[in-house]
Amino acid sequence: NIKNYRKHINRRFKLFSIDIELFLIGLCGMKFDGEDWENDKLDIEKSIEHHKSVLEYDKKEFGANVEETIDNVAKDIVDNYDEYQNKSLFEIIPKLVTKYMKTHNDSVEHKAYIFGYNDGTFRPDNNMSRAEAAAIFARLISEQKGEKISGKSNFNDVSKSEWYSDYIGYLSKYGIIKGYADNTFRPNDNVTRAEFVAMTVRFNSLFNDVKKGSYTVKYTDVATNYWAYSDVAYAKHAGWLNGYADGTFKGDNAITRAEVVTVVNKATGRIADEGYINKNLSLLNKFTDLKNNSHWAFYAIEEASNTHIANSANNTETWVK
Repeated sequence: NIKNYRKHINRRFKLFSIDIELFLIGLCGMKFDGEDWENDKLDIEKSIEHHKSVLEYDKKEFGANVEETIDNVAKDIVDNYDEYQNKSLFEIIPKLVTKYMKTHNDSVEHKAYIFGYNDGTFRPDNNMSRAEAAAIFARLISEQKGEKISGKSNFNDVSKSEWYSDYIGYLSKYGIIKGYADNTFRPNDNVTRAEFVAMTVRFNSLFNDVKKGSYTVKYTDVATNYWAYSDVAYAKHAGWLNGYADGTFKGDNAITRAEVVTVVNKATGRIADEGYINKNLSLLNKFTDLKNNSHWAFYAIEEASNTHIANSANNTETWVK
C-alpha cells in the first residue's frame, strides 16, 4: 500500500526522474520489492507505459484526454493521501481512472470572453462602451453556436473599418442590440446598467425559455413603465445582479467592467474555481492592476478572461485545465 512505500518513494525520487505522482500510479500492477532498484526502475517504466496504453485504448470509449486523466488521478492521490494511505492501489487506481475519464468527458470549455488593454491593465472599475459590450455577447453566441463572427451593420455610425463592426453586425442578426431613433448605435458611449441587463436577457433568450412578464421588482427608481422594467425584474429574479443599499437600481448609470463580468458569469453559469486560480496564478492571464484577490471581482475576472475546461456541479465549478 501507499503508506509502506512513502519513505522509499521520497528517497528514490531524487535518484530517478519520474514525477512522484506518476510513480505512485506506476505502483499499481507492478512487482515492487524495494530491494533491487535497477529492476524496480524497469518495472516502473513498464507499468507507466502499460497504464498509458490502456488509457489510450479506453480513450475511444470515454473520449478523455490521457495525459489529463493521469495528471488528475495523480493529483487526487497526493491531495488525499491521508484517506488512501491504508488502501491498496489496486483498489483505488481503477476507480479514480474511471472517475476522471468520465468527468473529463462531461466537462465543458469556457472560452475567454473579455480581455485587457494593450498596456497590460484590465481597469475593472472603468466603464464599458456599447461596442465592448457587443463584442462580449458576440463571442458568447459564436462559441455556443459554433459560428464565425461576421455580419453587416446598418447603423449610420458603425463604419466597416472599425474593430467593432463585425461584432455589432453579428449581434444585429439575433436582435441582441438596439439602436436609437436616429438609426445610430453610438458604439463609444458608455453602456448603462439597464442597457446591459436588457442585452443579457436577450442573449439568454436565444438558448433558454425566458418569460419576463411574470416578475416584479421594487427598486425605488424603476417604475413599472420604465423601458427596461421587465428585463431588470427578470435579472433580479435570476440573481444576476443587485441594486444598492438605498433601494435604487440606478439603471441609467454606466456599468463597470467588473460588474459586467459578474453579471455575465452568473447568466452563463460560470463560477470561478478559486482554489485552482490561487495555485496557478503564474499560468493565467495577468493584469498589472489586478495582482491579487484584493479586488472584489478578482475571481470573476479570472473566470471571464481565461479559457479553461471545467466540470460544473452543485453550484460549483472545478477547472480541469
